[in-house]
Amino acid sequence: MNAEPSPPSAPGLLIGRSALLDDVCSELDRRPAVAVITGEAGAGRSRFVHELLRRTTSPDAVTLVARCQEADTPFPFAPLVEALNRFRPGPLPAYLPPVTGALHALLPDLADRLPPAPPPLEDPRAEHHRVLRALHAYTAALGEAVLVVEDLQWADASTCAFLRTVVADPPPRLGLVLTARSGIAPHRDAEGSDGLPFPLRTPAHVTVVERHLAPLSAAETGELAAGLL
Repeated sequence: MNAEPSPPSAPGLLIGRSALLDDVCSELDRRPAVAVITGEAGAGRSRFVHELLRRTTSPDAVTLVARCQEADTPFPFAPLVEALNRFRPGPLPAYLPPVTGALHALLPDLADRLPPAPPPLEDPRAEHHRVLRALHAYTAALGEAVLVVEDLQWADASTCAFLRTVVADPPPRLGLVLTARSGIAPHRDAEGSDGLPFPLRTPAHVTVVERHLAPLSAAETGELAAGLL
């Protein structure tokens, strides 16, 4: 089940990208998997990911697409909240662990479908950690799923904390796809590179694929332009 409207197809979508797409598709099928796609502005990251999802996602799988936005004071978990709210009409997992009740405040539109909310914690750090565990548990309960987070260079600190948690312990049937614009430093101190606000530290059994979308050659650009006419 897709929680993101599909963008329209375009002629020349895969010009210069077919071999790279085949490579990433093959790797993403080896779950759990983390794919990182970087490229300059206009390199076609979103188009590439759309085709990646079309090829690798089964009809019964859950697809969540979250987009980070540049903001001076970003709302915690903003892209994840948006993606999960788009999924609201879809069926929730048959079983949600009790800890997911901690998502009531974050996802009020889903409150009637979550376990009871636990008593609040006095320590804000402990509460934040519980929400991270709740989001991780919710993601794991989805079963076969693909979570896409685009423009990670603009991700808020809470979203980054969640993604670090998932990368360190990904659910067994999850494919995580991260995109980032090259050449833009994350808006916080970080150990990541090429637009990533955190390093990829995964267990040995997790498939990790990192690919860069290089600019199209002059010939490829001409072929793309001709296809659009």
